Amino acid sequence: MVLTLWWASIYLLIVGMAAGWFAWVILGKNKAISKGRKPNYAVLLPLGIAGSFAAGLAISLLSGNGFELRASGMIASVFGAIAVTALYLAVQGRKK
Repeated sequence: MVLTLWWASIYLLIVGMAAGWFAWVILGKNKAISKGRKPNYAVLLPLGIAGSFAAGLAISLLSGNGFELRASGMIASVFGAIAVTALYLAVQGRKK
């Protein structure tokens, strides 16, 4: 059980980082999520993990198979990260 939780955490970090990076690329490399021309992983990691968890869990539960690793969950993770990052950018834009 502990080993499974450990691997699930590693998976969540890797997929979250990838989803955050894809969101950074798709949303135009905005200054709020960039360090110059490079991605700001300190911002993208939590956004990617939040989007990955929310969308991946939603797709897994809606499909009726519970929480499992599937390609549809990874694709949903990217879309979730894009949604969460877009929301973050909208909030950051209002603050300025």
